[in-house]
Amino acid sequence: EGQVEREQAQRFLTGRTKDLCPNATEATGFVPASVCAAYGAPDLGKAPIQLLISVHLLSFYQGLGASLPVMAFFTALARCFDVLSDPLMANVSDATTSKYGRRRPYIFCGGFVYGAIFICLTSPPVSGDAAGLWFGVFYVLFFLADT
Repeated sequence: EGQVEREQAQRFLTGRTKDLCPNATEATGFVPASVCAAYGAPDLGKAPIQLLISVHLLSFYQGLGASLPVMAFFTALARCFDVLSDPLMANVSDATTSKYGRRRPYIFCGGFVYGAIFICLTSPPVSGDAAGLWFGVFYVLFFLADT
């Protein structure tokens, strides 16, 4: 009786693994490390940039004279837009039919947009209150491009 329940549970889990992880191998049910590395590779370029922004950007703009409440408002606004744009972009990319795949065109074009916005975000030509506005515009655009 216990053996039958274990076999049923194993069949259920195997079917569930196939649904959730289509790249899993039949023998082990695990996704190979090389496939995991390929899926995770784009984040290796993003992580240092996001760390720089998370740790140093607000103090950099404060040094330029930007108001902390203004930067806090734009930070919250960027996150709100990010919450809305992520599922929207997922639907757009899921519906994309391209000879390069569903996501590759967005990753390729988005990389250039992401880099250009990052450069603008980290090199404001203004100081004082205008720096806060510059931060707001490019911080929101940065997180939209991050989608």
